[in-house]
Amino acid sequence: MAPYDLCWTQSFIGCPIRVSSGKVWSEPILKDVTELKFSNLKVDRRWFNKLLEFTESLIEYSAGRYPIVQPLFRGPIDMAASALGPDKLCIATYKHKEDLAVFLDFCAQTFIKALKAQADLIPRFHGEYSCMYGIWAPKPICRTQADHTVLISPKLYEKVFLSHDLTITKAFDYTIFHLHSATIHIAEALVEIPELSAIQVSIDYPARAFSPSVKELLPILKKIHDNKPLIIVWACEREGEAFDSRRTNP
Repeated sequence: MAPYDLCWTQSFIGCPIRVSSGKVWSEPILKDVTELKFSNLKVDRRWFNKLLEFTESLIEYSAGRYPIVQPLFRGPIDMAASALGPDKLCIATYKHKEDLAVFLDFCAQTFIKALKAQADLIPRFHGEYSCMYGIWAPKPICRTQADHTVLISPKLYEKVFLSHDLTITKAFDYTIFHLHSATIHIAEALVEIPELSAIQVSIDYPARAFSPSVKELLPILKKIHDNKPLIIVWACEREGEAFDSRRTNP
């Protein structure tokens, strides 16, 4: 069990959080990344402390009956996209590289501080720790993501954003990186990170406009599996897909 998804990492950096009809989203705080005064970058302690408060309440409520785990934390590129808006983030990668790099580092460090603070509270469950995927480890597990890489090329990801994801990965003993099939193009870079424990891929099907087909995904899924543990999440029906996993050699 984890605290409800309230766009936690975006809230930590000051993004307003909105809730309506059961949906939660964050809103931008900047018109341009150059608006930031980097000497004044601060974590919103109200939200930071609220995460810990929720965690303590869940620990008390669970009474050792089930594990408490990390909620959904969005990584540096997603945090920056929330603060700027996706369009301005893309512009910043070309026009304001240095300013963006400072902000991405702030996002990564904020992610790490928050997750470590929560992990310090979470007790072991039957001697170990778990995560939202039901994976077990001897030490707390970090789960991170970079969904907004759907907007950029693999080359740009490696040049601008990868180092900040690496900062997070190296801060924890066990890290799982969440991908969508629509963001599978950054997997080539991720499999080369020795500190990354596993990669999780959610199959975006049948979203053919921006996601490769299942058959097209097989080579990269095999490469991931050859190098690291691979977790596949696929909750959709294969309507109209001439694909049978039992007859397909990955």
